[in-house]
Amino acid sequence: LHTGEQPYECLDCRKSFNCSSFLIILWQIHTGERPYEYPKCGKRFQTSLDLIRHQQMHTREPFHCTNCRRGFNCSSTLLTHGRIHI
Repeated sequence: LHTGEQPYECLDCRKSFNCSSFLIILWQIHTGERPYEYPKCGKRFQTSLDLIRHQQMHTREPFHCTNCRRGFNCSSTLLTHGRIHI
């Protein structure tokens, strides 16, 4: 792998990678697959890193809906969410 060889090629877009995991991520992008789900809110992600970042966001939720207690990290998002309860 230190030779610069990139044996893993996407058949859709012809991008090549030296690591199969990068090809898998690209394939998930092409197909829209989101295998990683955060059970607290049901949101799904293409990569485990995106899931971890989202998980961290849930720990910083100073704004909570008084109707359903759902938390948000931004007051404007809480206001937008509030419309579902009207």
